[in-house]
Amino acid sequence: MKLNYNFEAHEPPRITEAQLQETLKQRRLLKETLLLLSASLLVHLSLLLLAFLVVPYSMAAATACILLFGGSLAGSGVLAVFTGRKLSGNLLHGTPVGEF
Repeated sequence: MKLNYNFEAHEPPRITEAQLQETLKQRRLLKETLLLLSASLLVHLSLLLLAFLVVPYSMAAATACILLFGGSLAGSGVLAVFTGRKLSGNLLHGTPVGEF
């Protein structure tokens, strides 16, 4: 059987178990961050939709929904800044973000 790729031409990179564990940890962090981001987006959209639906019945409830939306958005912004700093910190230590 003829192989399409010459596996003998290149030697695989030398990686230790600790490096593999770190890569796995970074991938897990990225997946959890994306899941949290998706959940946060759904919560923000639902709060805005609830505010618009409640306006005809109670202006105070709509105002409370908008205030909750603002507080949640501010908290999400703070978390995004900290996560961004952590990911950019990995760039300084030689782990590119794309190689999670």
